[in-house]
Amino acid sequence: MGTLKTSKGVPPCSRDEEFFLNFLPTGSSFSLKYIDPSLLVKEIRAMDTSLKGSISAIPDKVVKASIHYLAVPVAFIFNLSIYTSTCPNDFKVAEVVPIYKGKGSRSEPGNYRPISLTVLLAKLFERCIKLQLTDFLNSLNFFSDHQHGFLENRSTETALCDIMEFVLCGCAGGNAVLGVFLDVSKAFDCVSFVILEKIFGHIGFTDKTINWFSSLIQNRDILVKASGFSSSRKKDEDWNRTGFRSRTVLFYNIFKCPSENCE
Repeated sequence: MGTLKTSKGVPPCSRDEEFFLNFLPTGSSFSLKYIDPSLLVKEIRAMDTSLKGSISAIPDKVVKASIHYLAVPVAFIFNLSIYTSTCPNDFKVAEVVPIYKGKGSRSEPGNYRPISLTVLLAKLFERCIKLQLTDFLNSLNFFSDHQHGFLENRSTETALCDIMEFVLCGCAGGNAVLGVFLDVSKAFDCVSFVILEKIFGHIGFTDKTINWFSSLIQNRDILVKASGFSSSRKKDEDWNRTGFRSRTVLFYNIFKCPSENCE
């Protein structure tokens, strides 16, 4: 058992993204559907608003408690965004708070984990979009049976059960069992939206839907708060840093491994 860092020794892939598209499923066209106010009421009830950290002038608890009165106008805003393929700018602002990891020098920036805070309505909107996106990908049988991250009723516990079953079955059959575990450093930073756009088009996203996701990702703003001080807003070139719920599904979309189908 050992650890090997290979970041400097791994050669670039000789295949372009067009090659890997051949191993992805295709289906009927996917367009974002309009959101019913009743869905907003249902989804916001499942959201945790007990934690501090809202960047909105209206506390999250107040928005959640008032959702029965706000559902119709909020649904109108969400659906207008879908209709125009434009994400509201206020939904693309993140306040980043550094959280100490618990080890190393507190004066070293690398020992802090950035936590992005966004307005509650932005998280609610993306929660509804994620439901549609996941349903479509499930209809394509897009996710591997061995995928345990980012999926409902899947977790690190189910991943451990899966690998333990594999190890025990191998040992029971008298076979040697070898495991190789890869940890991609700053994995989300590796995601390219240019490649994502090609994947979206390949699996059936309409141009209008792709344009909406492009609007969600582009021109995001970021500000940092630490030790009582706050920076000014600036454009964030790294679309992964200003976290949003849909990115977990988007992340697996681009990292879906075709290794079962090719050498």
